[in-house]
Amino acid sequence: MLMACSKLASTLADAYRNPVTINLDVARYAEVLQMMEKGINPAREDSLLAWYPPDTQIHLDRPAVVCDKFGIIVFWYLPGAIDLAIQNDMAAATAMMSVPLARSVTSSAATNDKWRTHSSNFYQSQSGGTPGCINLSPAWFLQGHPVSHTSQLATSIPTLIGAKISSPSLGDS
Repeated sequence: MLMACSKLASTLADAYRNPVTINLDVARYAEVLQMMEKGINPAREDSLLAWYPPDTQIHLDRPAVVCDKFGIIVFWYLPGAIDLAIQNDMAAATAMMSVPLARSVTSSAATNDKWRTHSSNFYQSQSGGTPGCINLSPAWFLQGHPVSHTSQLATSIPTLIGAKISSPSLGDS
């Protein structure tokens, strides 16, 4: 585990030392986005592309941070950051969640709340894993997302790991 942590730290440091700048003002871009925009709207996407056209195509072949023109990090590119043994452990744990993962993918019209889990956002895994979506964001509710129901996956995790969990949001499992 120490070696895996060391590899992750090294990859993060390599990325930070390899900034790639794109011609984008991410703060201005964020200002034009509406709070919690939902769905797929081709006219809206075309409008955004007209106002913020892609700068150039970049090819990332080593760890990097991609920054806007003011140095704000837009995303991190971290190939190989997670040790292969840990990836294998994650794949094995994910295999136990294949049914809830498969149920999370939607195929109806990609509008409103369903666009994030629409089947067009997923591809079949080369390793045989089940595509799907699990939201583990600790800030999900702080971002204004409603609490409308208990997640099917959240209620099935205790069963998958054989644990008894007591939680006001999950009920006694």
